[in-house]
Amino acid sequence: ILRRAEDTERELMLMLGLELGELRVGAGAYPAEISVGSTASRFIHAHPRVRLEVTVGDFAHLTPRLLNAEIDVAIGTLSHVQSDERFVTEALPSHQGYFFVRTGHPLTTRAELTLSDLRGYPMAGTALPAEIAEELGVTDGTMGYTQSDGAFIPQVRVDTFRLARQIVLQTTAFGFAVASQLVEDEHLGRIRVLPLTFPWFRSNFGIIRLAGRTPTPAEAAFCALLREVEAEVVAAETATRAAAGRAI
Repeated sequence: ILRRAEDTERELMLMLGLELGELRVGAGAYPAEISVGSTASRFIHAHPRVRLEVTVGDFAHLTPRLLNAEIDVAIGTLSHVQSDERFVTEALPSHQGYFFVRTGHPLTTRAELTLSDLRGYPMAGTALPAEIAEELGVTDGTMGYTQSDGAFIPQVRVDTFRLARQIVLQTTAFGFAVASQLVEDEHLGRIRVLPLTFPWFRSNFGIIRLAGRTPTPAEAAFCALLREVEAEVVAAETATRAAAGRAI
């Protein structure tokens, strides 16, 4: 009965369009910082009468919330849902991932670096997809462990990139991020991006919806703005890589 009532309310919101209503967005920790935050700002500026709720969590927790109708749309890693017929997905642009440490970290003094060199230091960050952990070669329990839901939990597990960054700046831990998250700290000399770049260490973020449900006007508007923001982030990352003397 409750589900039917929710569906009826949702149909009314579809008819009302962007004049009233609410939108509940669930986002993974990294897409939340890379593009969802800016998208939310643009959305509330364009549609101030729509109530917007954005919650952030590990990618593995987003789809259960979607199935339970706790959120309307999720922005997160696609690898664990692309073959699940209960969902429809739309890929967002992929971002190259980088490892970083604080300036003065022992790893910055080495002439050459390999992935095995990282194993002597704790990894700080949010949960990662299991396939990334396999490429990193840490499925043996080094630097973390893999859960039954497919999420790899780093040795120092946090909920946000900002907290991971703070830990990296104050310890010998290393973190991971995309270029847009690192460019300011690198420019100010706070961090060093390690010279380890791999084609498999890229984001696989996208939009996740329940199959068989028509997006509300608010959801469609939010996703349209998200695509715009992601395009701008990719353009900025491309310009950063092209700049002379920059690590990223």
